[in-house]
Amino acid sequence: MLAYHRASQRLIQSLSNLHQKFYFSTTASINSIPKKNKLPPRPKWLIKEEEIDEKFIKGGRGPGGQKINKSNSKVQLTHLPTGIVVTCQYSRSQESNRKRAREILALRLDEQQNGEKSRTSIVNERKTKLKQSKTKKANRKYRNLQEEKNNQLVENENSDQSELSPEEEFELFLKQYSKEKEIEVEKDESNDNNNNNDNDK
Repeated sequence: MLAYHRASQRLIQSLSNLHQKFYFSTTASINSIPKKNKLPPRPKWLIKEEEIDEKFIKGGRGPGGQKINKSNSKVQLTHLPTGIVVTCQYSRSQESNRKRAREILALRLDEQQNGEKSRTSIVNERKTKLKQSKTKKANRKYRNLQEEKNNQLVENENSDQSELSPEEEFELFLKQYSKEKEIEVEKDESNDNNNNNDNDK
């Protein structure tokens, strides 16, 4: 009986592991996460200098210390056809801010033209899927640990039962035997009473 119980436990565990492998392989193929080197390129070709109005203003808040309040290092770009305005105070270098502002403007234009297929949308979707994948892995890890803990508890209980001494096993057998005899005696008495009642009738 004990060997049968352990075999059934191993079968259930193997079926559970097989189900988990199949489930995560299929979901991974459906909701595949795009690789970092497979992302769309930055849409720099959308920037045309003749369509941009560029201004240099004093910084205010941002990296660069007090110098940004005295120099015109902050860049403001206005895309004339769409009216999109972008400002950038990425660093204290005006040239770095000009480059950065054009990248931001290109992404804004790409998002406006392509919507869900834009680089920004795909990058955000990738971040969301990575976060979900990490959460699933953590949940799967703790679920497996809990299953292992439960299986260990079952094995410990079975081992405790199997480690009975011969005297304890004999006492257990006597108790079960006496219970069975008591049940048989009660059945016989009830049958005798029924027969007597029938004879009286």
